[in-house]
Order: sequence, then C-alpha cells, then structure tokens
Amino acid sequence: ALAKQQGADVVVLSEYAITPVENPVHINRVLRHYGFLKVRQESTGWETLDGGASRA
Repeated sequence: ALAKQQGADVVVLSEYAITPVENPVHINRVLRHYGFLKVRQESTGWETLDGGASRA
C-alpha cells in the first residue's frame, strides 16, 4: 500500500501456475521487447539469456 501511495508500480508474479488466469502476461517477452532482457544466439540455434547485458 505504501509503494502505491508513493506512485510506484506494483507487480506481483509467481513462477508457479497454481491459479488459472484470463489474461496472462509473458513477462520475459515484454522485458525483451522493451530492451530490458538481452539474449545471445548459441551455435545450436538456441537463444540464451545474457544476464550481464540485460538491464532487468
């Protein structure tokens, strides 16, 4: 409540899918879209999170 009163955005998320949701937000996709997550292309074709280059 204090954070909201001070104008902060409050985000609550969990790694567990315990409760069904109507409109899920794929947070990593959003963070990547806005440039907060960076990935590197592996020789296998897979993308790996680049934690050192990511701002999130």
